[in-house]
Amino acid sequence: MPNPKINLLEFGLLPRGMRRDVAAAYVGACVTKFMDGVKSGTYPQPNAEGVWDRAKLDAHFDGKLETSHPDPFAQRERELNGEC
Repeated sequence: MPNPKINLLEFGLLPRGMRRDVAAAYVGACVTKFMDGVKSGTYPQPNAEGVWDRAKLDAHFDGKLETSHPDPFAQRERELNGEC
């Protein structure tokens, strides 16, 4: 279990293992959409402790080519309206 007194982000370091909310934020998704993506196979599965490996998340994006450019303003509006 990580030491709650140490916050790696304060030192500019990203943790190798991430819990669900941090992993979702890391890939730029809300938790609901991230978990939908995990269930569908879009995102990798966590390990047995429920921790996502940052390297696997990076590898997921390294292997993907973005074919469209989503509108960031529309996404933000959906988030503000409580949608994911």
